[in-house]
Amino acid sequence: LEYPAGGDPHDPDLGFTNGVNDIVTLGNGDQLAATRSYWYGDNVSQGLTQLNPNGTYNPSFTPGSGIYGGTGPVEVIVPQANGNLMVGGGFSEYGGVSRSGIARLHADGTLDTTFDPGTGFRADAGPPNVVSIIPSGSGFIIGGAFTLYNGVYRGFVARVEADGSLDQTFATGSGFDLQVNAMAVQPDGKVLVAGNFYHYNGVEANGSARLFPNGELDTSFTAGTGLDGVVTSLALQPDGKALVGGYFSHYNGIARNGIARLYAYTPPQQQFPVNGCVTAGGTTSIPTTGTKQLMKAGCRTNAGQVIGVTVGARLRGDLRLDTLYCKKSNGRITATSSTGRGDGSRYCRSGVLRIRTHGKHLQIRVTWSAPPKGAYTAYRTSRNYRN
Repeated sequence: LEYPAGGDPHDPDLGFTNGVNDIVTLGNGDQLAATRSYWYGDNVSQGLTQLNPNGTYNPSFTPGSGIYGGTGPVEVIVPQANGNLMVGGGFSEYGGVSRSGIARLHADGTLDTTFDPGTGFRADAGPPNVVSIIPSGSGFIIGGAFTLYNGVYRGFVARVEADGSLDQTFATGSGFDLQVNAMAVQPDGKVLVAGNFYHYNGVEANGSARLFPNGELDTSFTAGTGLDGVVTSLALQPDGKALVGGYFSHYNGIARNGIARLYAYTPPQQQFPVNGCVTAGGTTSIPTTGTKQLMKAGCRTNAGQVIGVTVGARLRGDLRLDTLYCKKSNGRITATSSTGRGDGSRYCRSGVLRIRTHGKHLQIRVTWSAPPKGAYTAYRTSRNYRN
């Protein structure tokens, strides 16, 4: 950062005096920044700074002496639903209290002492560094550069409970052999992991891997030779694919410079109701003489699938289904009458569906259906109508 001639390095218009590692939006609309800077303009930040929506300094966040020691900065911030904040990084203290790499703060920036990590994270060589924290049940899965948590071996990934104790059931074995940089949880609870590593618990996993919720390696996630460099970021898409970014040039031998998209999981199939358009199952009475509307106009599922209707008429003796209307919203008739002996059927898509009878005794079965769309299964349900 260069300052204008004669300029004050603590000028609030100049913002931070060093890099920002992470920014999150808080429940009140403010932003909280994790920074390598100890100043925001002329305000002391101590590594964490809360900003108002307009970018001005918010003094209500009071971290005291903030982070101290180790490599220093906070690398990641994870807001919790109750307003508390999980923070991870390379620090060894927070507010003068020993917190090696991980801490939980109250919304005002003070330390939450009910989260006690003990001796916290340690590394074989150099200071530890936490760079990824993801919620996992009531606790958290944590990744970074470390080999111990509170004196217990954990190879670059660990799960801790809400009180800071180590979850011993998260069975990582020897874990990863190098740093974890990013993680994401799939809807089924499996954890995608990306980083600098080559193996997980002795099994080849070049830069990307997937773990079961208990920490075991999911060998169905097959990356082949994987990535030939370092993965620094990971993001899940709603369609089940995952984007990875970093310093690499190939994925499984295919040229991909710095970014690639992987097939991660198949999204769960979902079926939504038709929002009152259809009453499924059972039997509904229709008048011997008159009109009965069987489906209102423009019926769609919540997934946007257009509902198709098939009406099969079972006639009794000489009695007949007089008229079936299936009318689209633009007024065009798509199916009209079905007459004569035996069974008859008509099909239409969406619009208004009603039946008119003229003293005829009849029984019909109406089937509503829609094709699959995106992550949503096909829709199909039926109901009987009789007079």
